[in-house]
Amino acid sequence: MTHDASLAEDKLAVAETIYHYALGIDTKDFDLYRSIFADEVEIDFSSYEGSSVVEPSLLAGDQWVRRVQPLFVGLAATQHTMTNPLAVIDGDSATCRM
Repeated sequence: MTHDASLAEDKLAVAETIYHYALGIDTKDFDLYRSIFADEVEIDFSSYEGSSVVEPSLLAGDQWVRRVQPLFVGLAATQHTMTNPLAVIDGDSATCRM
């Protein structure tokens, strides 16, 4: 496989991870939602307007899903729209802006 093909596959994998985030939360498939997170996640709402959180926090992936789940189970529907993922691949690491 060429470097360009490998890079394209990596970028597609990042985009699909983001799409699985939206699909998991919107369909309340919390196993799918959990599958996209590492065993430890850094959660940062410090830039969210109105948030009292000033520092990022580290949580277990399972703990994060347990915190999020009650926010969505009572909702009839949600629709997360994920557009224009711009992934940057650096070896075994990737970042993505949307």
